[in-house]
Amino acid sequence: LALEGNYSFKLSKFRAGLSWDKRLERSAFHYGGLLRLSELEVLHFHGYGNSSPESADSNFFDVNQHQWLLQPAASLALGLHTDIGIGPFAQYTSNDTTPGRFLADTRPYGFGAAGTFGEAGIQLQFHHDSRHATLHAHAGNLLDITGRYVPVAWDVKQSFQSLAVTAAQYVILPVPLHPYLALHAGGKKLWGAF
Repeated sequence: LALEGNYSFKLSKFRAGLSWDKRLERSAFHYGGLLRLSELEVLHFHGYGNSSPESADSNFFDVNQHQWLLQPAASLALGLHTDIGIGPFAQYTSNDTTPGRFLADTRPYGFGAAGTFGEAGIQLQFHHDSRHATLHAHAGNLLDITGRYVPVAWDVKQSFQSLAVTAAQYVILPVPLHPYLALHAGGKKLWGAF
């Protein structure tokens, strides 16, 4: 069970998350999830494609969001370092509707009625982590592959899918003081209207 919290004194806003992982005795099966509430999500939306309007106002493209995420999952341990899990997820987002901002003026798909948007779907995740220490890793590797399907429901008008991959490799260099090299790579691909 892990509880994490962040607070911004400058913005007077917070983010809090609760994650859990319940292991069953003498079983490879386990279940857990994530519950997160956040006021600290700040994005920059410049429109679609490569032709974005210019603005002297540095806040014109800012998107301040409040997000609520619930993501339970049932998982199966495939060994000491590998899990595969599946479960539903639901995310509800409330966007800043301040007039005079690009998002509020253009109101693209995802802005929703009154700046809110809800989506729910199913997620399949493969997780492999053989790092020697997860907090200050110095050797081993990490691979996360997450596929999501979001059907037409709630505020979603057309179903879409996504696939996200994150990989990391940690190598101890055979030189004095034994420094290590950490290589990280990742990407995400979406299909459909998202």
